[in-house]
Amino acid sequence: MEEKLVSKALEANLAETRYKDVKIPPDYQDFINLSKKYYGINKRANDCIIEYQHPFSNKKFVIEELRSILLTDFWFYSKLENAEKAFSIPVKLMHKLLWEDIESELHVLIIKTLLEFTSKLGKEKDDYSKTIFKCCDALNEGIKRDYYSFIIASKHFEKYLKTFENDTGLRSKSLEIIKEVYRNNIKFLEESSKIEKWFI
Repeated sequence: MEEKLVSKALEANLAETRYKDVKIPPDYQDFINLSKKYYGINKRANDCIIEYQHPFSNKKFVIEELRSILLTDFWFYSKLENAEKAFSIPVKLMHKLLWEDIESELHVLIIKTLLEFTSKLGKEKDDYSKTIFKCCDALNEGIKRDYYSFIIASKHFEKYLKTFENDTGLRSKSLEIIKEVYRNNIKFLEESSKIEKWFI
């Protein structure tokens, strides 16, 4: 029992030391403050931002927390007066993380999260086109950085982007992304399968 108490105390001290010099930019702090009346949501936002800002941040933790913010806590942020401004912070962080040199499986999780999130937005009565376009831009740029992760995640694109098949503006944007993903798929298969040797 005493050992457990010592471990908990040590854990708390290490956590406090780890985040001692972490600086939070004003716009990130504003995002955290949005949920100050909701302990669980606020803690998630706070922990996520602080870990992201740490010079040796645990990217897996950050990405999983951002996924929860965008999907699990969607009900809360979507009810805010300026929901699009609120969503802009986690989307911005996801965009940045797509350019980070991290494991492919984490890029795949970001891609899947952004696709699920845009699909969720597309089913809302309110107009979230600005946020959806930001997600699409993040995905478009992410393909240039790590096309292989997009190949792995390719099965999710048609599933989630078909939400916009009846929206003229968003349909063309989503189709552009799907085409690029499939182009990369074909290119990858051509380069890796050596199919002409099979024919011989």
